[in-house]
Amino acid sequence: MGTEINNHVGTVPLARENTENPSDAVGNGGAITVNTRLLEISDQARITANSYSQGNSGDITLNTDNIVVNGGAIAGLILEGTGNTGNVTVNNTDSIILNEGSNIQAQVLNGGSGNVGDVTINTRNLAINKRFSFILADNASAGN
Repeated sequence: MGTEINNHVGTVPLARENTENPSDAVGNGGAITVNTRLLEISDQARITANSYSQGNSGDITLNTDNIVVNGGAIAGLILEGTGNTGNVTVNNTDSIILNEGSNIQAQVLNGGSGNVGDVTINTRNLAINKRFSFILADNASAGN
């Protein structure tokens, strides 16, 4: 598995003593901001701001010249819990390339409830290559 930058509210189900019990954390996630010339994400690495409990996930802001994602994710999610996703903003001066099942997303899913934030991408060039790579702002549960 790849490296992760996470800012989560609650505990990931697989890390809980009993995976069937929900996380009981309450609070809001903070923001993640990355400023770099080149950002490479690969091998299932992720930058995530998620909520598995009660609270909003934080915003993710990437200020870069180039981004290459090979089988990784940039995501703000509400999973199981109640809250709103943060916004995912990518300010990129040159190019963004998504390969091999990569994604940039804000989503409510897995029985969570809340509103989905915006996914905003400012770039000169965008390439989405290979199957299953995508950009998404979606609510697959309850909320807007």
